[in-house]
Amino acid sequence: MSVVPDPPPKSATRVRRLLLGLLALGLAALTWALQRGHWVTEDRWKPWAPLRVDDAPNLLTPLKLRRLAQDAPLCRAVLATTGFRYDTVPDRVTGPGCGFENAVRIRATGVAVGAPFPLSCRARGVAGAVGAPQPAARGA
Repeated sequence: MSVVPDPPPKSATRVRRLLLGLLALGLAALTWALQRGHWVTEDRWKPWAPLRVDDAPNLLTPLKLRRLAQDAPLCRAVLATTGFRYDTVPDRVTGPGCGFENAVRIRATGVAVGAPFPLSCRARGVAGAVGAPQPAARGA
């Protein structure tokens, strides 16, 4: 004979539903306030805002980098804000699982780089997000 557990009291179920409803309402209100400009926050904290390589990395940086890796025009637009001098590199396969896609050859940056080198969009975003001088380092 199996023992069937007693169902939770109706009041506990109502409290859970009320809390979930309040949470959903709060998230909806926060989203509305952010999108309408009623609550202003920096673009680096908005998941839908494009990546800026001069912003300090935060929890949203990996999400923005993934978006850049999948969107060549957006990636080129972000790269255009860096001041890097570059040439596009045609897509090519150099071996099994290796090659270039959506890549550029970096000719010059704000620091000496030596010989020009190719980077994919994903690598460009990482290099920019992690290695870009912050305003204090640039003397701004």
